[in-house]
Amino acid sequence: MTFQSGCGSSETCTVTGTAKLKDGTPLARGRIILTGGPAGANGRIEEDGSFTIGTYDVDDGAKPGTYKVLVVGATTPETRTYEQTMQGIGEEPKSLIHPRYAAVETSDLRVEVKPGTNTLNLELDPP
Repeated sequence: MTFQSGCGSSETCTVTGTAKLKDGTPLARGRIILTGGPAGANGRIEEDGSFTIGTYDVDDGAKPGTYKVLVVGATTPETRTYEQTMQGIGEEPKSLIHPRYAAVETSDLRVEVKPGTNTLNLELDPP
């Protein structure tokens, strides 16, 4: 179900974008989370760094309002087995971005979702 006609206060507005490191390298994994607004929303970062935000469905957008933006799960791929991970064997995946982006208290990313189509182009610091 998509709520995009007019994008009023009870409807969602299209939100898409890209997540890249400051050197232009696309972030190839993770999630974008919009928090602190009228309703939480999130989207998966694709291999090319693109993402689409959803509130009630994976791509239905976000309600109009001001949000803090979090970026989580942006790490190198996990190469350990489940058993190795549980036993603390081997190296943990490394973060591809600065850890401040993953916490509400420290993220300095903000966005205002407005009626219509919204495009977020995030340039993130490395760790």
